[in-house]
Amino acid sequence: MSFLPDARDAIVHIQDSSLTAVSGDQNNHNNAGGSTTITGPQHFAGDQNIYQAAPLTGTALPLFLLSFLTNSVGKDLLHRHTSPAALLDSRARRDPPRCMEGTREAIIQEILDWLKKVTKSSSILWLRGPAGHGKTALEFTIAEICKREGLLIGSFFFSNRIANCSDGTLLFTTLAAQLMQAFPSTARYIDKAIRHDPHIFDKALETQMKALIVEPIKRISTMVRVIDTVTFGLKSYPTLIVIDGLDECVGIDVQDEIIRIIGDLVQNLRLPLRFLIASRPEPNLCEAFEKLQSQLPKDSLSTLVLTEDALTRRDIQIYLERKFKELRARHSYLPVEWPGPDIILRLVDKASGQFVYATTIIIYISSPDDRPDDRLNIILKLLETPVGDTPYAPLDQLYSHIVHAVKHRTQVLQILGQLILAKEMPNEQDILGSPSNSTATSRIEVILGLRDGDARRLLNRMHSLIDVGDDLKLLHASFPDFLQDTSRSMGFVVNLAEAREMLGLAYIRAICNPSRMCFFFTALGLGSDLMSLVAIFFGSEQARTSKPDVSLMASAIQYCTAFGLSERLSNELRTTNIIASYELYVRAAPWKRHPATLVLNEISNLLIVRIFHS
Repeated sequence: MSFLPDARDAIVHIQDSSLTAVSGDQNNHNNAGGSTTITGPQHFAGDQNIYQAAPLTGTALPLFLLSFLTNSVGKDLLHRHTSPAALLDSRARRDPPRCMEGTREAIIQEILDWLKKVTKSSSILWLRGPAGHGKTALEFTIAEICKREGLLIGSFFFSNRIANCSDGTLLFTTLAAQLMQAFPSTARYIDKAIRHDPHIFDKALETQMKALIVEPIKRISTMVRVIDTVTFGLKSYPTLIVIDGLDECVGIDVQDEIIRIIGDLVQNLRLPLRFLIASRPEPNLCEAFEKLQSQLPKDSLSTLVLTEDALTRRDIQIYLERKFKELRARHSYLPVEWPGPDIILRLVDKASGQFVYATTIIIYISSPDDRPDDRLNIILKLLETPVGDTPYAPLDQLYSHIVHAVKHRTQVLQILGQLILAKEMPNEQDILGSPSNSTATSRIEVILGLRDGDARRLLNRMHSLIDVGDDLKLLHASFPDFLQDTSRSMGFVVNLAEAREMLGLAYIRAICNPSRMCFFFTALGLGSDLMSLVAIFFGSEQARTSKPDVSLMASAIQYCTAFGLSERLSNELRTTNIIASYELYVRAAPWKRHPATLVLNEISNLLIVRIFHS
């Protein structure tokens, strides 16, 4: 509750630190006594009534009363509901990421061109990219450039690692506080809005945005347009608002609401504002921006996607070369050619477009307590990692935050296991009907016994690490290392032995398919009577017309035998019709004299001896 709730548009005159007069549309107060003493003339002029104060002396005007009477109470309340740690120059962010000079030049220029083409560019630019691709460094660099050039209105850097920086309810109040600095003439309107509604901070984000940003900007937009006309557009004024890491804002519903509100804002303002928003390509954000795109006028929303392209690889290479040069300058014992172009390219490959990987390993290698060449060898796995050492700490923190947020951990780990396993498989067609190294979503679902669409659903919160589409692709070459190291992944570990077993089970299920079984019998040249018997046994009309494909079965069986049949695989075989099929086959044919025994010999010890005689 404000101190003078009936005051309206008060104008305060202070002379020699003394309150001399207060005028306003309505002042209706009476103070006949008390501890408050006001020096100077004892009248406050207003359109209605006079504020009567007892002529007491010797006591200073209370600070909170002076704050109210000088039109700053609203601003004071506003600052209590902001997040200073989310600002561009906050001291809470130690050594903030910046783009090294000479890197990311093309994309920085593309963003600046978008910003400065006021009448021909979109109002919103969504900078989208996987985790670790340098979005924050780009946003920070752009914000600093624009601040120097007087183009920045404000910024908000979301972060789940800094207090109050993941709270989306503080976004518009924090931007409003910066708006008052960028356009001082908005201060009186923002202050007035808060004084008229002190509970504005507890209201919906859309209400806050309209009261604290839209209306104040509307009040000053005419003046800004006049200046723009008089100066023929040569005088620039702030237009850019930077929002980074929207995916780190707590609450998917809050993220979506922020996008919708910003869309409404750019449609309701005549002053051309520009919003640069960066985030990972999370499904809810993709959907929210797509919906906004359909609602906004044409060309109001643009998207800039960060990927691993030639320019990104070049920039990472430049970064590594400069940092290694700095290390050689500090350590004279390092050879002039260290570490060599081959090693640098190897590290660039490992980065997979991730600047966070490059900066992480450089931080580790640059430790003042160790030799850089020894630490590089640890990164290259030429030396064992010392006990207690954490070479990839920042990268592990990034990965851990993402993977530990998934809901269906067991099934997600199984999918990840198949993606890693596919990298060691040959590019040859197998019994599942696709190349062994394929990561097609449909193939992964068959291997794991999932229903159509399950893989996409299970990976819903992993889009910043996995490209989820018709094919599943790991976006970072360093991610599998994290998943297979228990000391790094904190329990979120892929078991490759289990992944091989799951693939083996899928192969066995494929072999046990009725039509697949008939491939065997057809290849063995068995008579049509036996084929009919098998068809009846399995109830499969397809068995009569299926074409033999023994080679695919052979490769599947060889895969299973190469790693050995676990108890789980044996149990799977015990419960399928394949046992009865082989019994039927053994009784009916002189199979040891047939050329196709090359296939059956692969499984005779495992199936006939191990299962039938167990």
